[in-house]
Amino acid sequence: MCDVDDFCTGTAADCPADAKSTAVCRPAAGPCDVAERCDGVQDSCPADAVVPESACNDCGSATFEPCAVTVTARKAPARVFDDLQQAVDSAPKGATITVTGRCTGPILILGRSDLTIRGIAPADTRTGCPAEGLRPGDLTSTVSSGSDDAIIVMMSTNIRIMFLNVVDAPSDGIEFKDASKGTAFCNCLARNFDGIELRGASSTIVQANLVKENLGDGVLVQRLSKPSTKNQINGNTIIANGKDGIRVETQSTSNTVTGNLLAGNADDGIELAESDRNKLTRNTAEANGNGGVQLRASNRNLVDTNAISGNGDGLVNILDCVSGSRNTGGNVPPACR
Repeated sequence: MCDVDDFCTGTAADCPADAKSTAVCRPAAGPCDVAERCDGVQDSCPADAVVPESACNDCGSATFEPCAVTVTARKAPARVFDDLQQAVDSAPKGATITVTGRCTGPILILGRSDLTIRGIAPADTRTGCPAEGLRPGDLTSTVSSGSDDAIIVMMSTNIRIMFLNVVDAPSDGIEFKDASKGTAFCNCLARNFDGIELRGASSTIVQANLVKENLGDGVLVQRLSKPSTKNQINGNTIIANGKDGIRVETQSTSNTVTGNLLAGNADDGIELAESDRNKLTRNTAEANGNGGVQLRASNRNLVDTNAISGNGDGLVNILDCVSGSRNTGGNVPPACR
């Protein structure tokens, strides 16, 4: 296939050296295939290669298998559903709801406690989430929505959401609304309006998620009838969102934001707006369109040991102080102390 005919030159007595093609020998067979070319050395076409999963299956974009949901609970036989909302509604307290394929929201979890909604964990990981961070192609279980939030947890306690692509919702990917002690762990949230919203939520953990390319904020923390408080936003990769990477606003207090990577977001990496007594430490904020970290009308926050560089405001390891007082930590300039 890659050998070509050799022709006499008309001047030399010998046949020319054996030539090999460098043309395409196997065209791409689909969006996740790549074309192969002869290498100019061998007679045969190179082995068939495909696009790496992380590039092709971008947070569930190539997941087309039908929705299949299994509900397991102690002292009860497993039940199988083809609709995630039906599975949630039927699950008893303490159940695990396992998603495969692509399920459609919006999914409402209202007035419930002690449920785990999970997809298939990435392969070859000890903790269930890759130590080097979640990649776009690591997860296959997907929840998408054409209206409202993809998943909303309302007035519920101890709801755990793990190992899901939560994508393509016109509102939030996941919203914890007036909920407590929830967990969002090792999910990919992409192409929603906001990735994750904590709205009047308390003691909720947002950890090890990949939050990318949402139209609004990557993670939004705000009050409902009461402030969002005592939440932990730790170890997430929050990149290329249309507004802030993390925005904590409207009197949200006593939240911890630690060890996150915030890069390429259109506005700030992290913004605190009218929020007091929060703790921001050991985050990396780089290449964001406005500031790495910004304080606006926020007081008594600890902002320390954050790596801030290469952002639109040009500040290095110092936050952008619009207004605020009695803030502490090595990243705080005198104007905000």
